[in-house]
Amino acid sequence: MSTFIESNDHLEEWLADDLPPDLLLTPMSEESAQAIVDLLKNEADRYWSIDANYSLKYAERILAFGQARNDESKIALGLMAKGDAFQFLGQINKAWDMLEQAGSMFEKAGNEVGWARTCIGRVYLSPNLNRVSEALADAARAHEIFSRHNDEDKLMRLEWQTGLVHNSLGNQQYALKLFNSAMGRAKGLGDQGQKYIGTLYENIGLTFNALGDFHQALAYYEKAQAFAVAKQETRNIARIESSIAEIAQAQGHYRRALALLNSGLEKVKNRLMFDATLIQYHMVECYLSLNRNADALELAHIVIENCRTINAEYELARTLLFLTTIEATSGNFAAAEAALLEAEPIFASRGATSWMATIRLWRGRMALKQGNAALAYQESVTAAAAFEADDQQVNDAAATLLRGQALFALEDYPTAESAGNKTRLFAQRYNLPSLRYEAYLLLGQIAEARGKHTSAMHHYKAAAATIERVQRELTITLRPGFLEDKGEALRRLISLYLRTGHTVNAFETLENAKAQNWLAYLNNRERLHWSQEDAASRALIEELEGLRAEHQWFYRLSNHLPGNSEEYPKAITPEQALAEMTNREQRMRAITEQLYLRNEDDPYSKQTLAPSFNNIQQALDNDSTLIEYYTNGDSVWAFTLNRNEIQVHRLPMTMKALSQVVEQWQANIAGALKMDPYAAGARKLTMLAQRILQRLHASLIQPLVLKKDNCRLVFVPYGVLHFLPFHLLHDGSEYLIEKHEILTLPAAGLVT
Repeated sequence: MSTFIESNDHLEEWLADDLPPDLLLTPMSEESAQAIVDLLKNEADRYWSIDANYSLKYAERILAFGQARNDESKIALGLMAKGDAFQFLGQINKAWDMLEQAGSMFEKAGNEVGWARTCIGRVYLSPNLNRVSEALADAARAHEIFSRHNDEDKLMRLEWQTGLVHNSLGNQQYALKLFNSAMGRAKGLGDQGQKYIGTLYENIGLTFNALGDFHQALAYYEKAQAFAVAKQETRNIARIESSIAEIAQAQGHYRRALALLNSGLEKVKNRLMFDATLIQYHMVECYLSLNRNADALELAHIVIENCRTINAEYELARTLLFLTTIEATSGNFAAAEAALLEAEPIFASRGATSWMATIRLWRGRMALKQGNAALAYQESVTAAAAFEADDQQVNDAAATLLRGQALFALEDYPTAESAGNKTRLFAQRYNLPSLRYEAYLLLGQIAEARGKHTSAMHHYKAAAATIERVQRELTITLRPGFLEDKGEALRRLISLYLRTGHTVNAFETLENAKAQNWLAYLNNRERLHWSQEDAASRALIEELEGLRAEHQWFYRLSNHLPGNSEEYPKAITPEQALAEMTNREQRMRAITEQLYLRNEDDPYSKQTLAPSFNNIQQALDNDSTLIEYYTNGDSVWAFTLNRNEIQVHRLPMTMKALSQVVEQWQANIAGALKMDPYAAGARKLTMLAQRILQRLHASLIQPLVLKKDNCRLVFVPYGVLHFLPFHLLHDGSEYLIEKHEILTLPAAGLVT
């Protein structure tokens, strides 16, 4: 070997941050030149999962070295290395172009192995560029070339990337076969293959995840994570965290899912746009599960825009399905269908049969929402057949649930019950709480429709218990939205209790539901204290304090409040100040949520049951009556409870009419708060307030026919499920009743 190669210090110059220009022109043997190129290529490959910008730098050095020596094979290798780097940087079009140029140069130079190497990267890129057929055909030719040259390393890489393509198309069983073959080859390479094993573990985990085998998926993710942490592969760590979060979200562990996603995003944001976009894609899914549709919609548009920018069509189509869900939930079916119409040809052109079936499933759900149960049934059957053929167990269960819901609407109760039970058993086996809740709800509806009240109550209680277990784990910022669409089982259970004369059961069910959030807050208040042990948390707290000060500043400007005029800019308008204030509110909420998610306390460490009917009754004084209101969204009931008895009253006013009166009361309060209590209009507002309160009294109190000896009434404020979505006073205070006469509390001119 030459003196050039034997000097380690001289070799390391090629890896330095700054490369002396004259180094490229240094005379050397072909053996030395090849050693330098191999060194640079190995470093470029090593940095794929650490920082692809370094991969790009070393690729450009290979290219410059080849150009300086007028060596087409080395120039082609440099172009191929640049293509690989662009791939990891999310610049998909550039990556493909570079790999094609490299392939052409290798072919021109008669280097068939070099050409075959470029196929490996192009296979990976093909789903997003709609070139799957072409890439797979080239991959088959490349496989023959590598086999003929006994190149186990390249065969392993090719099978690995081909497996990823089939995984994305929904061909999980074939993908698993390819990954296992690649894993065998990697292990057979000894130390040389060790650098691939961690990522192969991750890809096998992704495949089991798609098949619905979460236990196997997590086992492989954990193996992959250990490899990535040991080698400090930041990109891989972030991606694995995102994959684990996907399972956590599916199993109802939303707090853990968001914590993992935030951690992963922090590792790649501002550096790796494609990886950050993939993590944000999973965040959209998590927000949807938590009913944070506004956040999901905003982030979905960001992901969609990013996908368009980097020409990631496959990821774009997947995100469009989330957009479909968001729009359909809001009743915007035209917008939902438009999103499906954009996604459909992307999947169709790639032969992604499982994703095409997913579109059928989405259309079936929308049909059911719009009252077309027959179409929903047809779509569910078609989708289920495709999912079953590809062994897509979770999607198959979702299609089975839709079939059961459609059959229930069509009054085919026996077949609907069979579908509901099949879904329930699958959801129980794989711990999928949302699917389990929907299955129990469906079974309860079927039993109720068939007059099997005891069975219906059992299913409704099981559905409610499923949601209660999930919400205990959520942070205080996540609970309200999550529970918004999870109240139907409880409403049906309470209504069934009321219809069958089980008043005490109805009251206890209502009380337990309303107490969930409040008890969780009381029992776990220490979890609301943010940790300042790590630098990241301290930085977030510092940013939050600054935002609070800015928020107060813009609040004063937007509301024309008095203050030191010199500290406020003259140019900003109240409208601009309001917009700035809103931006800071959104950021403050995001920071607050991240700080809550960083707390690692056991969410089940403290649990207290809601008080029973007997406990509540015994706590009342002899002269007290407790009044608790309940609405199913249409009618309104009131429970009255004293030391001796409990009664339930269906009130004459509908929820719609009552809400209108409450809106009038809230508008009155809002006006009074802005008015001088001694102004001329204050008396008119007071008189109007009295009339509104008298109407509320006539609707809410008078029908209860309370006994005259009960001079003290206790009102239970509405709870987390919004059974009665208003307070009797704007600040949530109880208004006082003595001898059944309303007395208003002193508030900005409303004194009687």
